[in-house]
Amino acid sequence: MRFDRNGTNLIVADAFFGLLEVNPETKAVKTLLPPTPGFNGKPFRFANHLDIDEDGTIYFTHSSTKWQGHQAFYSIFEGDKTGRLMAYHPKTEKMELLMDGLYFANGVQISPEGDHLLVVEYAASRIMKYVYEEFCTLSHLLVRVYTMIGQFSMPYFTVSPAKFK
Repeated sequence: MRFDRNGTNLIVADAFFGLLEVNPETKAVKTLLPPTPGFNGKPFRFANHLDIDEDGTIYFTHSSTKWQGHQAFYSIFEGDKTGRLMAYHPKTEKMELLMDGLYFANGVQISPEGDHLLVVEYAASRIMKYVYEEFCTLSHLLVRVYTMIGQFSMPYFTVSPAKFK
């Protein structure tokens, strides 16, 4: 979860209820994106992590279109590659698919410069870099991270952004 750019509402990627907007003062909850219908006929069964751009665009991962949060281990051990990186534009209420075929995508971070995203593929033990371009996109393997089978918590990284220029 992250606060929106106004610092007023929490934006939450909920594994069962999709993207939510929560007002901490009034306790009001608004659904921004429900799990169904999803995108291109594929539901958001496991919204997982998000980050918010300066213009308010919400980038989020969802780990699987097949398995839900309480079934995460099935997704990992099956080698399910239905995870996606999405962008949701609240001003226009439009979505776009940025990356598809990800192995249990469960983390996204906007770079300090705002020119690319880092996306964790937990089941593939790697971090992908999504580079913004005006008319096309480019993604490539950034870092290989070794994890132990059965380790379920999201890996955390402390890496200087200067190393990836």
